[in-house]
Amino acid sequence: DGGGMSYTERATTRTQCRKLTKFIRMVQYLFNDAVSQMARHTAARLLEVLDGFVQEPEEAEEGEKKGGKKPNFTIECLLEPAGLRFQPTGDSIREVLEACLRDALRAVSGTQSFLAVEDFTPFTAPLAELGDALQLEEQQQDLCGLVAQDPKYRELTHLVVVRYDTLFDRVVAYSDDFQDFVRIFNENSDLQDCSVTFADADLDKFRDALAMYKQQMEDIRAIGRTKDI
Repeated sequence: DGGGMSYTERATTRTQCRKLTKFIRMVQYLFNDAVSQMARHTAARLLEVLDGFVQEPEEAEEGEKKGGKKPNFTIECLLEPAGLRFQPTGDSIREVLEACLRDALRAVSGTQSFLAVEDFTPFTAPLAELGDALQLEEQQQDLCGLVAQDPKYRELTHLVVVRYDTLFDRVVAYSDDFQDFVRIFNENSDLQDCSVTFADADLDKFRDALAMYKQQMEDIRAIGRTKDI
């Protein structure tokens, strides 16, 4: 309220308000830059963790012997009549990974613009009289959107997804060795009654079948319960 103030006093007040507003803007720029760097660092760190698992199998086994890395994700490979199924699926893990990156960015960038803070209104409001209102609005940009559109941040998040896909492809390739067990499961599921199946079988055929089933049991027992890939 400029009531009772001379023109010189009002001009001085506006000048001081403008200086304070510029300072608030500068602090906002510094804060935005800090959040942007933190978001890029987080994405880069996640990429480094995933990169640590992109190595040749021989190197991975050597790392396991030395008590190396713990797995980032635990995935079950389930055998079903229709084939092998992963739980959780590769797509669902990727979606959660992308959602975590988005949520993390929103968490650190969801703060109110400093110029929009109510406590600063008495100092920023007088600038509207000088036609600076539009400039104030331009400063109140969506920080989350700004960081999300940052080329470096977008590149890092893209590489995170690409690296994850590469690692999950390795899981799929490793599980291909289990496809034979799907065939065995389906064949043995058709075996209802041995007395009927082998009713007319000679001794050699029965002996061969028994040896085959024993070998299948040994192969199943030899399957590792877990595998770091």
